[in-house]
Amino acid sequence: MSKKKKKSKAKLGGANVNVANIMRGIEEKARERALSEDVKKVSAIDLRKITLDESEDASLRNNFANAGKEEDVFENLTYINQNYSLTDRYNFVTTHRKGFVGKIVGGLLSKLFLAIKIFLDRIVVAQEIFNVKVVRLFNRISKDIERIDEAEKNFAEDIESRIDEKIDEKSAEFAEKTSDLAVKIDQKSAVLEEKNIKLAAEIEDQRATDANLAKRLEAQAKRSDVLESKIDAQRVTDADLAKRLEAEAKRGDAFAVQITSNREVFDKKIEDSAQQIKKELLYPNLDIDYKLFEDRFRGDQKAISDRQKQYLRFFHECKNVMDIGCGRGEFIELLHANGIGAFGVEIDSEMINVCRAKKLNVANVDAVAYLLEQFSRKEPDKIDGIFAAQVVEHLHMDYLIQLIKNAYKVLLPGKFIVLETINIKSLSTFTNSVYLDPTHVKPIHPETLKFLLESVGFQFEGFIFSSDFTDEEKLRKVEAKNMQDQIYNSNVNLLNELLFAPQDYAAIAQKI
Repeated sequence: MSKKKKKSKAKLGGANVNVANIMRGIEEKARERALSEDVKKVSAIDLRKITLDESEDASLRNNFANAGKEEDVFENLTYINQNYSLTDRYNFVTTHRKGFVGKIVGGLLSKLFLAIKIFLDRIVVAQEIFNVKVVRLFNRISKDIERIDEAEKNFAEDIESRIDEKIDEKSAEFAEKTSDLAVKIDQKSAVLEEKNIKLAAEIEDQRATDANLAKRLEAQAKRSDVLESKIDAQRVTDADLAKRLEAEAKRGDAFAVQITSNREVFDKKIEDSAQQIKKELLYPNLDIDYKLFEDRFRGDQKAISDRQKQYLRFFHECKNVMDIGCGRGEFIELLHANGIGAFGVEIDSEMINVCRAKKLNVANVDAVAYLLEQFSRKEPDKIDGIFAAQVVEHLHMDYLIQLIKNAYKVLLPGKFIVLETINIKSLSTFTNSVYLDPTHVKPIHPETLKFLLESVGFQFEGFIFSSDFTDEEKLRKVEAKNMQDQIYNSNVNLLNELLFAPQDYAAIAQKI
C-alpha cells in the first residue's frame, strides 16, 4: 500500500466516519428534493435553450446532416427496436477506484445516482414511453410499407401480365389482318394484271385500227386531190357555162323566166315522186283498216301497257321522250301516268285519230323527216329518250340505218334508246307474228340490231326478252328413269330453246 493511501485511511479512521448514516441522510434529502423543488426545476428546464459545447454541437450537427442521406431502413429499424429503453441501460454506476475507498466511493456514487435517478425517472420514463410509441409507429409503418411494396409488386406483375396478354392478342389480330391484307393484295394484283393484259390487247387493237385509219386517210387524201382537180376543171366549165348563160340571157329575159319556171316544176315533180316511192317502199299502201287489224292481233291495250312497264326505268325523270310509231299511244299514256313527258310520231291517220281522242301529243310526220328537221331549227327539241315498240320489223334496212344515225345525233347525252321487236331466234315467231302482219318487211336479228346501234356511237347496255311461252305451249319432258330418258329430255330442252324462246326482245343502248 502506498503512503498516500495509508494517509487517507488514517484520516478516515481517526474521524470515526459512519458512512451508512451519511448515505441515508443524503438519500432522504434527495427524495425530499425530488418530491419538491428539484422536480419543479427539472420540469421548468427549456431544452431548446440548452447549449452544447463546440465538440458536442458539431457531433450532433454531423449526425443530423447524415440523417437525410439514404440508409439501410432495416438496419435503422433494428437499432431503434434494440435501444428504445433507457431505464434498463442506466441502472448502475462504476468507479475506477479499488479497495476500501473504491467501495466507499462506489457506494456513495450509487446512492448519489439513486438520488439523482429519483427526480430524473419521470423525464426518462416519459421519454421511454415516447420512444416506445415511436418504435411501434415505425414498425407499423414498416409493415405497411412492406404490404404496399408487395401490393405494388403484385400490381406491376398483374399489369405486366395483362400488357403481355394484350400484346399477344393484338399481335395475333395484326398477323391475321396482315394475312387477310396480303390475300386481298394478291387478289387485287391478279385483277390488275388481268386488266393490264386486256388494256394491252385493246391498245394493240387500237394501234391496228389507227394504222388502218391512217391508210384510209391517205387514200382519202388522194381522192381529195383527184376531186380537187375535178373541181378545178368544173370551175373552168362553170366559167364557160356562165359566159354561155350570160349570152343566153341576152337573148331574152322571157326565155330565162320560162326556163326557171319549168325547172321549179320539174324539181317539184321529182320531189313528189321520191316521197311517193319512199312511202310505198317503207309503208305499203295496203287497202286495209290497220287499226282494226292491230286491235285484233296486237292485243289488249292494258296488257300491252303492263308489258311495257319494264321499260320505264330507262326514262326516269325525262321530260320529252319520243315514241316512234306510237300506234294507239299505250306507252305515251304509261309515261304520263308516271310523271314523264312524252310525244309520238305516227303516219297512220287512224292511229293518230285514236291518240288525239286521248288528248295525246302526236305528230303526223315521218320519223326520219322529224329528226332531220331538228338540224335546221335554231332551237331544236331537246329529246331525252327514244322508244319504238314493234316498229323496226316494218322498215327497210337503209331506212332503219338512217333512223338510228339521226336518233343518235338528236338524243341528249346520257339518255337511252329502247327498240322492241320480234325475236327471230324463237322459230315459232315465224308462224305466230312474222308473217301474220302483211306490213312486216323483215325481222331483225338481235345481234344485227346491236351492231347497228354500236356502229353509230351508242353504248349497248343489253337485251330484255319478253312474251314467254307457257309450259303447256312447250314440248314436254318425260320422267327420267334411265339414260335414254335423260337424253330425250336434254333434246327437248334444246328444241324448246330453239322453237319456244321468248317471242320479243328489246335492245337497250345509251348515248355517252
